[in-house]
Amino acid sequence: MNREERIEKVFQSFREINRTFFQLIRKESETQGITVIQMVVMRALYEKPNLGLSELAEKTYTGCSTLSGVVDRLVQADLVIRERLESDRRSITIRLTREGEEKYKLTFQRVNERLSALLSLADDELDQLLHIHGKISNCLNVS
Repeated sequence: MNREERIEKVFQSFREINRTFFQLIRKESETQGITVIQMVVMRALYEKPNLGLSELAEKTYTGCSTLSGVVDRLVQADLVIRERLESDRRSITIRLTREGEEKYKLTFQRVNERLSALLSLADDELDQLLHIHGKISNCLNVS
């Protein structure tokens, strides 16, 4: 196998894994009536509540204009709330509502249950996989 064929095989492998993960997360999110991007936003807000839009965009690797629409739909669904800061009335923070937190936890739990199949790998295989992922990330770091 030549160099280009090897690179193509690696590329296809990553595409397949990415597709599989995305489909799993999409399926579990849809059972809760949310989209994948909404799940990503909810996860960010669960991990760090009261973020501003630009902080949230940075944390989710999403543009502010795209994120604004996602947040609008989450507000309409009563899953997140926008609040003005008392200290700076021009600033708005975003956080999960109680319903949003519960929906996120349930979806995250279901995704984790599905991903727990990865634990069927032997410990040394899993360690090796994570080690290789780290090496790949370092090799391809585009900063």
